[in-house]
Amino acid sequence: MIDESKGYIKVSFEGTNIPYSAFGRYYMRVADESRELNPDELAQIIMSVNYKSWERKASSVTVDRIDEKTLKEFFNDAIGCDRLPKTKYNKKQLLEKLNLLSEDKKYLNNAGRYLFSSDEPIELKMGVFATDEKNTLIDINPVKGNIFQLLKEAENYIKKNIHWSVDVNGLYRNEIPEIPVEALREIIVNSFAHADYLGWSKNEIDIHPGRVAIYNPGAFPDEFVPEDFVERDISSKIRNEIICDVLYKCRAVETWGTGLKKTYRLCKEAEVRVGYQKEVDGFWFFFYRNSAKDGTNDGTNSISDKNNDQLNNDLWHL
Repeated sequence: MIDESKGYIKVSFEGTNIPYSAFGRYYMRVADESRELNPDELAQIIMSVNYKSWERKASSVTVDRIDEKTLKEFFNDAIGCDRLPKTKYNKKQLLEKLNLLSEDKKYLNNAGRYLFSSDEPIELKMGVFATDEKNTLIDINPVKGNIFQLLKEAENYIKKNIHWSVDVNGLYRNEIPEIPVEALREIIVNSFAHADYLGWSKNEIDIHPGRVAIYNPGAFPDEFVPEDFVERDISSKIRNEIICDVLYKCRAVETWGTGLKKTYRLCKEAEVRVGYQKEVDGFWFFFYRNSAKDGTNDGTNSISDKNNDQLNNDLWHL
């Protein structure tokens, strides 16, 4: 309790060079008290702070090494969905508007390079396996490119290697994938939007007889599991703000934080079971194929149907 008869000095501080310490120790505020950070927590904060400025740092790629075809496609898509004003295409002005240039405007920053450069900054590993173990490869297809190129490569590779059924109605032929393509697209985009591009692991797609596995090389938030984003209204934890903003402008994503809800709803409608596995430096998302619908436990975590009745009304109104 404050004694009103005595005088007090209020001390406050602010700055951007976090983390801060007192007497050689680092602390975090929890409720109304300060708790000393352990070494792992401190290392995570330092890495997070260092990463936060990564997108805006100048790369070694000059503006003339842009992937012009991909940038024009983005420009047309963004205007078509009214997320960019209708103007005449100008490469440099567009890149500047999207915050993708270095301060001197001569180079792409790291976000610009990973989104639109022609120097193939990212590697995507893709493969088809004979069994549900990662031992016998039927096909292997490592590819390099920018984010937009690899989004297409990933989607096309999965579509080519999953089963499709045919529904014939009179003169019309409707091909139906065993896994909803829109749900696949949500997880693929998520894996590039939220990746840790300074980490050692890479984006990966493994296609097994029993499941399609998509690896995001960006750790899932420690305090959450995917079910939390399905069952609750939690804001998305954005790692790459500039990259995410560009993907939003061309409607590669609708709004952040709803991707898992949408994926879950689409898969529920198609009777496709989904699951996940958190790793130290990344996150696997699984779409179980027809042969795996018996609910066999393979050591991964399944987003089960136990909450379907509870969630159904909410999901239909997203």
